[in-house]
Amino acid sequence: MARGGAGATAWGTNQLTVDRRWLEAARKVRPSPGGADGRTLVSCGAPMAGVEVAVVEPETAARVGDGGVGEVWLRSACVTAGYFGRPELGASVFQARRRWPP
Repeated sequence: MARGGAGATAWGTNQLTVDRRWLEAARKVRPSPGGADGRTLVSCGAPMAGVEVAVVEPETAARVGDGGVGEVWLRSACVTAGYFGRPELGASVFQARRRWPP
C-alpha cells in the first residue's frame, strides 16, 4: 500500500467452518463440525470508519440475508472511480448501486 493510502477493514478477523455441500447447493452458510465436508471461511475484519460494506447478489444488486453468499460491495472515499481509459467498464463495476434501503 502506498504511503497515505486508505483501507477498508481493520483488525478482528474470524474463521468459521461451514458445510461445503450446503454452501454450494443453497448458497447459504451453515456451521459444520469440519472434516471432509467442511470449508473454512475467513473474514476480513470489521469495516473501518467511513466504509460501508454489503454482501449482494450481483445479478440483482439486492442485499443477501444473514448467512447468504454473494459479492462484497464497498462504498467509501477509498474506492476508485473506475478503470483508466475504460469508462464504460468502470461505470458498470465501480458505480453499481444497491437496490434496497440502507
